[in-house]
Amino acid sequence: MHPIFLLLYPFVNSILNRWPRGTYSWGPWVAAAVLSVLVYLITLNYVAAGAFFGLYVAGESFGWGKWLATVPMWNDKAYTQDMYMKSPHYARDDGKNNGVHLLANLLAKETKDFRSYAWYALMFRGLLWYAPIFTALAFIGVINWFALPLVAVVAVMFPICYGLTYKLFGSKYWTMGELLYGFVQGVAMAIALAV
Repeated sequence: MHPIFLLLYPFVNSILNRWPRGTYSWGPWVAAAVLSVLVYLITLNYVAAGAFFGLYVAGESFGWGKWLATVPMWNDKAYTQDMYMKSPHYARDDGKNNGVHLLANLLAKETKDFRSYAWYALMFRGLLWYAPIFTALAFIGVINWFALPLVAVVAVMFPICYGLTYKLFGSKYWTMGELLYGFVQGVAMAIALAV
């Protein structure tokens, strides 16, 4: 393992996290390919690189736009439930097919406390994306099982990164949030691979 690849990983992940997104976009495929090459260069394990590629693309395919689009309203006391119910964000069905919507609603009802619901949904979305990757890499033996709690850090940081970048950058929060969250993901993965 060459340490330079571990140091590069968070920066490369940050940049690739900003590329075009979604199930039918080319961005996740390119990001998965580049990051898989880095995983291989760090671990020298083809199986780990292949597992990372497949699970990264699969995890990237789940929606998150509904929750991120409403970040500017999270701290707006004037934003009422009635306003939310009439917004285009309410009609979106992000997370219905993968359980994120259901889990978030168990902790905070979407129609009563949308801010908390969105926060939990983003947290579960981050968990759904990275828990399979970390678990597979632990089964393969390229990361230590004791590194698995880093998945919780990655999950919790999803809503925190976007809330923070909204406060710091206003309308550019989505772009800056993708860069920051990509860096956080990259640091967690680099630590896991280094341990």
